[in-house]
Amino acid sequence: MSERASTEKKDMLKFLDPENWRAPSKQELNGRYQDKTKRKKDRPSVILFQKYLSPVDVYTYLNARFGEPNGLSNFLKSPTSDNLIHWDYLLICEGVTINIMGINRSVQVIISENITDDGWRLFVENFRKTYPKHAKKKSEVLKSLEEWSVFINRYSELCSEAAIQYDQISELQDLKFKMPPVPTEKGMTAEWQEEFQGLTTNFHELQQACLALKLLTPILVEAFINLLILIMCKTEIKENNTIYEARIREDLHIKVPSLHLTCDNFLKPVDVESLEYKNFNRIMNNRNWFFHGNTDPKKDKLETVYFEKNTPLYKTPGNVHDKFFGTLLDMIQPKKILEDYIKTHEFIIHVVNCIKQEQRAHIWHMLDSNSLGYNEKEKRFGILFSDFLTSSHLPGIKTDEYLFSNK
Repeated sequence: MSERASTEKKDMLKFLDPENWRAPSKQELNGRYQDKTKRKKDRPSVILFQKYLSPVDVYTYLNARFGEPNGLSNFLKSPTSDNLIHWDYLLICEGVTINIMGINRSVQVIISENITDDGWRLFVENFRKTYPKHAKKKSEVLKSLEEWSVFINRYSELCSEAAIQYDQISELQDLKFKMPPVPTEKGMTAEWQEEFQGLTTNFHELQQACLALKLLTPILVEAFINLLILIMCKTEIKENNTIYEARIREDLHIKVPSLHLTCDNFLKPVDVESLEYKNFNRIMNNRNWFFHGNTDPKKDKLETVYFEKNTPLYKTPGNVHDKFFGTLLDMIQPKKILEDYIKTHEFIIHVVNCIKQEQRAHIWHMLDSNSLGYNEKEKRFGILFSDFLTSSHLPGIKTDEYLFSNK
């Protein structure tokens, strides 16, 4: 290729270098939106960057150079973080339009020219090269942003799992183990085996769900109390790590009655004489025996059997499977486990009702959120995102995953 041809090709690709971009004037912007339906051009090139361009790097760079986002989508978004398009820049370079948008955690680029894979690779390289030239302003924009740490809400996570076990127990709580009659006719054995297998499967599913919910219920209460202290703790306690850690490690029988002293926005102490608190107290007292894996022949007794040397003599007659599984069903007490689970939530409601009324809705919202955010600088907690994951990916739009790996 001649030197002149090489120069002409380079000039044609000027729009792939961010240093050549400029923000359109208001008149140009209005003209482009008004004439959009009249213009007939080649289909633009679109790519979704999910690997090689970071949304925060791209945004801070564009903001440092061009100010606030000026694309149409900025005027259509809701005033929350629950948007498909979070920010939108419209830039131009000698008649070529460059549209850059933050879509969820990706960066979508639309250029009104046909771009090859080599062109997109050049685009990425140019973008990265231009960062150092604007590093100071870019850094200033970054420092002006709020920095939040996103963390899992363990209480909400436990609630979701406990609800699954609750539904499972509710469905099987009336299970009665009764052996199907032994078939007397030939050819009926397979059906009998299938019926018996279904019965034992249901029993084991009920047993596992009861065990899981019995374990989860007291942990659920502790997670609730600890989350309340985390998000509502008084400043003087939160800023003293020794005191804060001591409060977190306190026994629940001390921690719950003193919540109004540990946390802000409590109207009154938790009523330790209330039925809700007494039920909670009973559930928590019973948990220690179970949690430590203790065994007591009297508490865990299945039945009475006599022996003459090696010969068992059962006190209660009946089918061995019916008696064994029936006794186990009586021991695992599915209805009692469901009742304790409901009483646990009644206690949680009782505690939240001790909080100032204007704060309750916000507290419930935070308790229900799958993830929460913490702003270290301002020492505050918040709900950053909706619990529903939404995404939009139009058919045919390529992503940057392969750009450099296949080069």
